[in-house]
Amino acid sequence: MNGEFDWDSNTWRVLLFDGTSTIPTEKTKNTLSGYTTLGELSGTGYSRKTLASLTITEDNTTDFLCAADAADVTWTAINAGTAVGALVFKFVTNDADSVPFLHLSSGFPVVTNGSDFTMQLSASGLFRLKNA
Repeated sequence: MNGEFDWDSNTWRVLLFDGTSTIPTEKTKNTLSGYTTLGELSGTGYSRKTLASLTITEDNTTDFLCAADAADVTWTAINAGTAVGALVFKFVTNDADSVPFLHLSSGFPVVTNGSDFTMQLSASGLFRLKNA
C-alpha cells in the first residue's frame, strides 16, 4: 500500500471515542478536525496510542489481496469513561492534517474503570483488502 496511505511507513495512531462522537455517522471526513464532535475520551490513563509492529501480508490463497496487522494496544489503568469505538488514523502533525482511516466498533462499548484495557486486534489482521 503505497501512496497517500503507506501502512508500514506512515505513523498510525488510534483514539477511543464516546457516545457523543459523530465519527460513526460522519463517514466522509478528510481530517480529524473535520468531525462535528470527536468525542474523544479523556481522563486517567488515556492518551492516543501509536500502532506498533505494522505488517502487510500478501494472500495468494484466497480472494483477499493482503492483510494488514498491528500489535494489540493497551491503555494502562484507564479511567476515562465509556468507549463506544476506536478510530485508526494516519497521524501527520496535528488534527487538522491527520486523516481518519478505519472506524472500529467490534468489542465495544467498553467501560473504563481504572483497570488496563487491551484492544485485541483480530488474528486475521486489523483489515484485509479483497479483489473486487
